[in-house]
Amino acid sequence: MESFPKGNSESRIEKIRCAALEYKGEIFEGPSHVDAYYKLQEKYPELKWEEAGSYDYRDGFVTTHGRFVLRPEAAQIASAADQIEEGDKGDKWLSAEWLKENKGKSKFPRS
Repeated sequence: MESFPKGNSESRIEKIRCAALEYKGEIFEGPSHVDAYYKLQEKYPELKWEEAGSYDYRDGFVTTHGRFVLRPEAAQIASAADQIEEGDKGDKWLSAEWLKENKGKSKFPRS
């Protein structure tokens, strides 16, 4: 059975906390996927940025409930938690490029 955070109803609403990468069962977090990749590379220096597409990793997000979720589920969570600004469509805001271009314009929390 999944446990939920204790506290008021606001704290129980699951939200997107940060970008993350999952590699070999480990989660690497950061304010962007690039930052998460740098943390992954600190632990695995043999991984080269130029070859990133060949690694067996998944990119997603970590929620306030501590779950690692992929982009489609993250978009649903963020939408339900009102973390997407009016006018944003789909998971466009979840891309690293969008976050970089719109820094400070999103309700996405910065860590």
